[in-house]
Amino acid sequence: LKHYDINVGGAYEVVLNSNDSEKLRVRLASNAIASLEQLFKVKIDDGKTNVDVDIHRDGELSEARAKEALHVFISVPAKYLAGIEVAVHTDTLRLSNLRTEAIEVEGRVNRVYLDSVEAFVELDSSIDMSIVCDNLMGGIGVNQISATSVVHIPKGTEYQVKKKGASNRIGFTVDGEEADAPAYPDAQSLIKLSGLNMELVINEYTDLLKIGLR
Repeated sequence: LKHYDINVGGAYEVVLNSNDSEKLRVRLASNAIASLEQLFKVKIDDGKTNVDVDIHRDGELSEARAKEALHVFISVPAKYLAGIEVAVHTDTLRLSNLRTEAIEVEGRVNRVYLDSVEAFVELDSSIDMSIVCDNLMGGIGVNQISATSVVHIPKGTEYQVKKKGASNRIGFTVDGEEADAPAYPDAQSLIKLSGLNMELVINEYTDLLKIGLR
């Protein structure tokens, strides 16, 4: 089993999933940046228990430009997956088909999509986030300072809430309309809020189209 430490840097979109092979695959794509093979280098350090993946940007290309036009696709071997840490500055992060104990994300992320993810996903972002889940198998931790974020989960999802830190607030909505806090004392999944002066809204949706997320 391997723990994957992934440093992406700046990108418009990052897609991270698993595969059934024994290979780690990293693919960079762009419709607007030419000569990606000269401007970016991918370094992989495969240790006994850790795999370090570093996507290095040449100084000739600004991070602002990468955040406008670079798409990064990373696929890790499911059979060897023990955990993931990702450092990234991106508009959109998509996590799909991942089953592991924990996934940690650090940096600046605007939108997060979780599709068939069975893990506790810890999100440490310095900007407001919109987090969209197709399920909640494990849980989500949101750690921020002076930010307002929203977690969208399917209506009827059973979960518990834990709040830590000063001046933090949690609100609840259904399809964007204010609702009472649900009570699921036996739920296994957890939504955890920590940090400082943070507001988190947990929205249960019946249809992503109704709230403009599809």
